[in-house]
Amino acid sequence: MVRYYWFIDIGAACEDQCILQHSNRICVITLAETHPILQNGRTIKMSEKSKRLWRATCTSGEEYTTYSCIRSRLLEVNEVILERPKLLLGKGYIAVILLKIESKTVTNGLLSREEYESVISKRTSSTQPEPC
Repeated sequence: MVRYYWFIDIGAACEDQCILQHSNRICVITLAETHPILQNGRTIKMSEKSKRLWRATCTSGEEYTTYSCIRSRLLEVNEVILERPKLLLGKGYIAVILLKIESKTVTNGLLSREEYESVISKRTSSTQPEPC
């Protein structure tokens, strides 16, 4: 499997995703290890499926929405995380998707592990008021 990362720097900084792509074009969408839900011992109070794939609210009131970050066909949304959201803190996945035929160009906007680590180091060294 090839691991890609998608990062957001508009409005919802740090709500990054990790995409695991198999050679058959099937991908598993998970949260990147830097996602705020996985930081600082946050407790997920409630989650729901939405048009955007998935939405979670932490007990602190923060709300996070996961979008499909690449052109694809949705095969499955992990409904188990609706009942057991703590799965996201471990090996839980959000969705399984099938890349469109033009999959070579679909992954152009995604980052390799090295590129993602470079983005993260720039984020943490910048003067952001609240780092991820």
